[in-house]
Amino acid sequence: MDYYYYYYFCFAKIGREVLFKTGQPKDKELLSLAREIESIWRPLGVVLGLTNATLDEIHEDNPKVLDKSYTMLRKWKESRGSGASYQNLAEGLDNEVFKRHDLVERYCNDKGN
Repeated sequence: MDYYYYYYFCFAKIGREVLFKTGQPKDKELLSLAREIESIWRPLGVVLGLTNATLDEIHEDNPKVLDKSYTMLRKWKESRGSGASYQNLAEGLDNEVFKRHDLVERYCNDKGN
């Protein structure tokens, strides 16, 4: 199982093991996810490690909320390099503030696909 990150995530409390996809999320996935995080794009950006200056710039440069959330995810991916993994994204989405298990399941978990 060296291809996957085998990790007991928040689901460990209920005895579920989580297998994350490897690599970085694709731009198409980030665009789909951006639609789902429009209301939390800025605080999620903070949790993912982006600076307030970067988030301010994103806010000023993008009039549409979808553009803001997508740009934030792209900046996260660019700034983190190989650290912008599905596991890292899952940890941000499943943060105690957001608790978006549904998005972790949909975008980050490897279901053998």
